[in-house]
Amino acid sequence: MRLVVRAWKDDPVGTLPDDDGILARYARIDAAKWQEMKPIVMRPFTLGQDDRWHHPQLRAFYEKSRRKSKTLSENAKTRWGESGANGIQKQSKSNANAFQKQSMSEVRSTPNGGGHPPSLWDYGVSVLATTGENEKGIRSLVNQKIKEFGEDTVRDALAVTAQKRPAKPKDYFLGVLKNGRKKGAPPKMTV
Repeated sequence: MRLVVRAWKDDPVGTLPDDDGILARYARIDAAKWQEMKPIVMRPFTLGQDDRWHHPQLRAFYEKSRRKSKTLSENAKTRWGESGANGIQKQSKSNANAFQKQSMSEVRSTPNGGGHPPSLWDYGVSVLATTGENEKGIRSLVNQKIKEFGEDTVRDALAVTAQKRPAKPKDYFLGVLKNGRKKGAPPKMTV
């Protein structure tokens, strides 16, 4: 197995040098044991005209992997342009920032007719929806945190959570709120 791994890493891929000393060292056995095992160990390899042992199946697998990688890379360039993943990240960040600005302006422009603005709840659902909780549970959580911390603090905590896009948005949101703020206190945006 060590020789197959070494052949994968060697140049050209799928080959080994025709040198018993080197092959014994690659196999991590002494020269006498190598001479005894060589006919069995080298069975999948064939000696080429370039004085290197070739593993045809390993080479075929490498070529197939290389073709697939090239195809996937070309497909990505066609789909996303030359910028590739960097373009996706820039576009995603731009979209997230635009969403945040739009959502925040909607939240701030909603009159508070005696209760909490429904759009703040909607914003909470849009930011925290990936937690697996149902919409009603998220709205209830947002409502509870508005009562505990105030609308501005909850709005700002949701904005920070939306901007950071953490793996666990609910936990992150609660952590932002927990950083020592009570009703009316400015949010601590520590990273």
